[in-house]
Amino acid sequence: MPDEVIDLIYSKYFKGIVSYDGLQRVERFPLPRAALREAVLNAIVHKDYSYNTPIQIKIYDDRVIIHNARRLPDNWTIADLMSEHASMPFNPLIANAFFRSGLIETWGRGIEKTSSALRAAGLKEAVYTATGKIITITFTTENQAKSVVKSVVNLAVKAEDIKSAILKTIEVNPRITRQGIAAELSIKKNTVEHYLSVLKAVGRLERKGSDKSGEWVILK
Repeated sequence: MPDEVIDLIYSKYFKGIVSYDGLQRVERFPLPRAALREAVLNAIVHKDYSYNTPIQIKIYDDRVIIHNARRLPDNWTIADLMSEHASMPFNPLIANAFFRSGLIETWGRGIEKTSSALRAAGLKEAVYTATGKIITITFTTENQAKSVVKSVVNLAVKAEDIKSAILKTIEVNPRITRQGIAAELSIKKNTVEHYLSVLKAVGRLERKGSDKSGEWVILK
């Protein structure tokens, strides 16, 4: 799950600064967790999975950079992305799964919530840039003093998320083909075939009839 990745970053790559408010212990990190969490969730929901490039999170002593292979909606610019706009997730089924599981609380407010968390921590706004098929987010963090960290965390959507999206697609259209699932989820056909095999092997899915005229049956 995305929160496991965030936990890893904060436990292994960030150095907390401890202070006390009376008897209350306060631990402050270089980047507010809420800001990074929203950015990671946003990256997963909007990633173009037809590319094999993973979401990359680069962590330095004074900044955090997220690279994500994704496409903006037609005729959009970074300025459109930063202004108020309707929610248009590139992967609506993944977005819906996250919403139903409580990972996403509201639609279309990821960038706004990220900015609010940064302002509350007294940090600069994140910088968004687009180069080719890559959207990059750069956070300026509180310098970690003696701790200079240069690391790269490759984030891939968990297999459970992909399997859940495939099952949801089949639930809507049991006659959908493998190619149709790949197109619907913007992932490669061989990736779909792999997870279909996994789902059949664990007894969650079976195919009745031929590839052309048959249909999928989801097993409980």
